Amino acid sequence: MLKIPILLGGVENLEQGILFLASGGSCVQGHAIGFPQDPDALPAWMASFSLPEDWSFWGDLSWPPEEIDLLRQALEQKRQFRDWAENPGATRVCFHETRESRCFWELFIAGEGRERFGSRPEFREIEKISGHLHESLDKLRIPDFEKGVPSAINGVKALISDHREMIRLLGKLV
Repeated sequence: MLKIPILLGGVENLEQGILFLASGGSCVQGHAIGFPQDPDALPAWMASFSLPEDWSFWGDLSWPPEEIDLLRQALEQKRQFRDWAENPGATRVCFHETRESRCFWELFIAGEGRERFGSRPEFREIEKISGHLHESLDKLRIPDFEKGVPSAINGVKALISDHREMIRLLGKLV
């Protein structure tokens, strides 16, 4: 093995970067980090730049290669929730996509997850958080979210936080 840093270009969103870093990659570039800019502006940008919170959160995580697809699926669902929260104008489309895709956690809990990890406390915690996530999603009122009602906005933020915690626990299982 050469043990040289690998740079992934074209990283467009946080989840792509997290997946690459969790796969053992070391450096990324792309719009998820920053947009092209005048070279004179670079020193100021570098001084103000900090890694997105989720990247720092995953920085020390190393997933076994055979489990990367599980992480990819979980991150895709988290990305859908994040897109939904960041784009209220597309709420109805995002909501239906998210509602259907949430079955990742349901399938994981009912199938592979239960078979492989059912007796572990991390799995039971994922099961508990997933139940809360689904209850919250079922109670969320789309018109309230579209109107920017604080309780609905906070509900979506809580859903994203639940996703993050379930993915963290999934990392402990694998």
